[in-house]
Amino acid sequence: MYRQEQTMDKIQSRSAYWDNIKGFLIFLVVFAHCLYDHQDNAAIDAIVKSIYLFHMPAFIFVSGFFGKSERAHSEKSIFVLLFAYFIFNSITGIIMGWTEFFDPEYSYWYILALVIWRLASKYVPKSRANLVISIVFGVGIGFVPVITNDFALSRAIAFFPFYLAGLITPKERFETKPKMPVPGLIALAAAVGFGYLTIRVLNIQSDEMLMEAYLESAESLTRLCMFAAASAAIIAILAFAPQHKIPLLTMFGRNSLSIFLIHRLITLVFSAGIAEYRARVMVLASVLMSFAICLAFGNDAVGRLMNGYLEDGAELILRRKDPQKCSRRYTIAAVSAIIVAAAIVINGVVSM
Repeated sequence: MYRQEQTMDKIQSRSAYWDNIKGFLIFLVVFAHCLYDHQDNAAIDAIVKSIYLFHMPAFIFVSGFFGKSERAHSEKSIFVLLFAYFIFNSITGIIMGWTEFFDPEYSYWYILALVIWRLASKYVPKSRANLVISIVFGVGIGFVPVITNDFALSRAIAFFPFYLAGLITPKERFETKPKMPVPGLIALAAAVGFGYLTIRVLNIQSDEMLMEAYLESAESLTRLCMFAAASAAIIAILAFAPQHKIPLLTMFGRNSLSIFLIHRLITLVFSAGIAEYRARVMVLASVLMSFAICLAFGNDAVGRLMNGYLEDGAELILRRKDPQKCSRRYTIAAVSAIIVAAAIVINGVVSM
């Protein structure tokens, strides 16, 4: 009995460890999006670029780490992501006057890229040699302008090294919280050093951080430095993330998907509303708004509703209805999909 309790404690603490990491990262995602449109201010520009250096690479690493399971590669898991992309990318695009369905709107590229990574990882051997090859491709893809963000391809290829790194990292290493304060401090110092080199010395631009095609060949060095800064930051985060549950932060991480899918439209409206204020006010207001968004959409009730809704949509597409579920749930998923599809058609006709 005592051993069972010890095992459960380890599982719960391990889950809290990863949820704390995801909670920290999703807060940074929301915070950076609140400030993204105000990079004409030098201080805000430095804050946003510092976050952009590592927040998505770290998220992608975590996605890769948990991408080892059969569930992650199941048909249902893939269609959950596709249904989420269809609904939320389309709604955001229609409201913002965008009509290119296969050119992901704002942060929704990550959902399509995650589908690509999960499908590709079935056929890519998990080895360090392939990790090196993926880095070469990740840097080299910037020289191929014909591969754009359509279907999130450019970013999927560029960021794949971080997903693969998560895949090849053995789970046994995290059976208990890794104690590595010295490597963590070294990694933190390296992240700061490479970050300074990338942002201040090489003067990385926002489009470069989004893995757009190079305008000059020297930008390949900038991307390589960005990869180094992100890798060091990930090691530092893994080293210093708390193992125990932290009120709200652990919950935000547990429900990070619902925050990610909903937050973007809110941050766009909020960002426009703070445009006339001083930088200090914008930063403080963005911290408060980011916390409010995470609290509103990262609680367990909303998380359960979101997960259920996406699963219902996937089951409808696959025609695998669960007889134990209320039919009303499938009706909601079906009606919402029909409304979004109709809105896409109408929007396309009007914009012709």
